Amino acid sequence: MIPELASAVHTVEVTIDAIRDIANSTLPNAENDATHSSTHFRNLTLDVSSFGDSPLGEELGRQHKGAHEVFVETIRGTIKDLQDFRQKLLDAMDNHESTDAAAQAMLLSISKRYHGHEYHSDHNYNQARTDQSENLRTSSSGEAPPANTFDGSQPAGDTPANPPAPPSTPAAPVDPAGGATYS
Repeated sequence: MIPELASAVHTVEVTIDAIRDIANSTLPNAENDATHSSTHFRNLTLDVSSFGDSPLGEELGRQHKGAHEVFVETIRGTIKDLQDFRQKLLDAMDNHESTDAAAQAMLLSISKRYHGHEYHSDHNYNQARTDQSENLRTSSSGEAPPANTFDGSQPAGDTPANPPAPPSTPAAPVDPAGGATYS
């Protein structure tokens, strides 16, 4: 990117409704302004003879008539461009909105497929905990620590009879200055 432009780049966020408002009010107003402002000029007609009977006057009259027609056609083209741009803008917003709706529907469909889904990681974790229960027993209680699911709940049928009590003393001595002391 050109360094001078990099600092000038900004994010612009405009809603679909705001763009439709521009297409439905601002652009038709611009079209009306262009039509109204150019009406007098477009309707202006001068005969070639208005510039005189001399060869130079006739040449000037033909050039004026040609230039006038070029300008009138340019104005007509500009008005048509405004109309086309407006329609393309509205079509783009319709397309954007339908694409958003389709993407939302697809994502909702995917999420519904996972409702009540047992993840392989949960299944494998719980199965391995069961398979390795002998190796995972603690020396003090003789029981394996409880297997937890990812949401923190206990799997059905795997609730320990005596859950471990929380520690009653801090893990590290407390420093009088307010912090923990670590050795």
